[in-house]
Amino acid sequence: MATLEQLSTALKNADAAGDTAAATKLAAEIKRQQAQPAQPKVGLGEDVARALPSGLKTGTEQLVGSIEDTGSLGGRVAGKIAKWLGAGDETVQNVESGLGESISGALNPVGRIAKIVKGIGGPDFTRLYAPTGESVKQDVEAAVPAVKAVNYDPQTRAGKFAKTGAEFLPGMVAGPGGWSNIARRGAEQFGTGLLSEGAGQATEGSAFEPYARFAGGLGGAATMSSIFRKGPITPQAERTIAEGVDLTAGQATGSKGLKYAESELGGGTTAALVDRQREQLTSRAMQELGAPAGTLATAPNMLREYRRIGDELTRVETAVGNVPVPAPVQQGLLDAVKNYNSVVGPGARADIVSSTVQDIGALMRNNGGPTLNGEQLATLRTNLRTAAENADGQTAQAIHAIQDQLDSAVGNHLATSNPELAADWKRARTQYRLYLDLERAVANEPAHIAGQGVVTPAALRGGVKGVEGNRRLVQGQSEFTGLANDAATAMSPMPESGSSSRIAARVGSGLLAAGEPVAAATSTLGPWGTGRLLMSQPVQRMLMSAPENARAALTALIAANQAREKR
Repeated sequence: MATLEQLSTALKNADAAGDTAAATKLAAEIKRQQAQPAQPKVGLGEDVARALPSGLKTGTEQLVGSIEDTGSLGGRVAGKIAKWLGAGDETVQNVESGLGESISGALNPVGRIAKIVKGIGGPDFTRLYAPTGESVKQDVEAAVPAVKAVNYDPQTRAGKFAKTGAEFLPGMVAGPGGWSNIARRGAEQFGTGLLSEGAGQATEGSAFEPYARFAGGLGGAATMSSIFRKGPITPQAERTIAEGVDLTAGQATGSKGLKYAESELGGGTTAALVDRQREQLTSRAMQELGAPAGTLATAPNMLREYRRIGDELTRVETAVGNVPVPAPVQQGLLDAVKNYNSVVGPGARADIVSSTVQDIGALMRNNGGPTLNGEQLATLRTNLRTAAENADGQTAQAIHAIQDQLDSAVGNHLATSNPELAADWKRARTQYRLYLDLERAVANEPAHIAGQGVVTPAALRGGVKGVEGNRRLVQGQSEFTGLANDAATAMSPMPESGSSSRIAARVGSGLLAAGEPVAAATSTLGPWGTGRLLMSQPVQRMLMSAPENARAALTALIAANQAREKR
């Protein structure tokens, strides 16, 4: 609680700024404190001991009246925005009441009905079905006067922290999981209160204090949730995040309502995140090839990695000595030519395919048996690599098939003759295979995406299928399979459909206009401001760890405003 000196300073600032509402509230608080008898000085232990039950009482009252109080807070924020845009006092009041009623009505339909009944002259049930924190306090103290003794204003900094932490504590009963998680939720809530109080004390007495406390509570909730629990993040999203790809709360939790809101309201923030996700996914794929983190699949980078991997394979081949070429490998070389000739007509065939296999046969005969030495293998690789760079389609596939057979012979030989060199060979061979997957993925992307040096999850999955085949894709035998499947699931875009969820997201955020003269400005500012808040890190982290009913409440709030816009 602010001191009289701090309140007086805040009152002067409010008067200077022309904020009549704030000045009136501050003056009333100064008068209230002046009318109270001075509290006797108490020790630290007593101050904390008295602050805790007082905080629990206040927190319980605020929890019961939280829906109406949340609506009022949203209305006041909207009113301040409208005033900042130049609206008159009457318009500001209409914006405050209109948005406040919409928020509380969306979250508490029964309370909305009670207010309508009262408005048409019926019985007043609003204190029962639409209570505020203050009305709950008044009703409880009127029914049980003895509870007034619990009210206490802490005198020490520790007492203030204790009271605010205790005020948040009743929120633990609202979480999922019954009583089994009550201790964890209690720790989360108390910690959130401590962070909120810290932010409030840092700005105590200033006009920013209420907003600092709100922001501290919001950030505290995200922090505490990330400390105490992982939240409802899907397994695919968890693995995708672990690979270094940033996801939105909607993508991480699989919530369609959040995805629509993020897509519709996020604007440039969401678009920039989508671009960054593709870059992060591509960087992770390039790392599998051996490229440094942050490398994109641009044409120069792809060419550099292709040559680097080829040079590493050539290095190993040069050091390998004589490599036996067993009968299965020889048959595989002949099959590569046969398969190529079966799909490419005589006039379109490239001589490199059949001539290379013939050259391999001649080399083995000159060596006196079915063997090739390291220098011969290195020369064959250089020639095949150059030919593949200048070929496409079936010819390139045939060249790769020939190289695969030669690589198989080298790998089998090294496995028994030189295990250390075999490890280098295996790593380079894996990188080469993954390079071909990524190369196919880039080639299959539209020009506007491939030109950025990035790939989408669907294209990466298609690259594995195109190069390694359906079986390795379905059985998860490629290093890219898990990454591509998880990212494709987590990063799946929402349809651009103009559905009711998408329309409701925009209509709900534009509700700040409330049909007043500032409608044009606030309907533009509403989506912008809501989107920036929704996509901010504290809110995103909180939504990732929030229970399903909390995320559903956000979606319900957005959807409920659609009906208001139609009236």
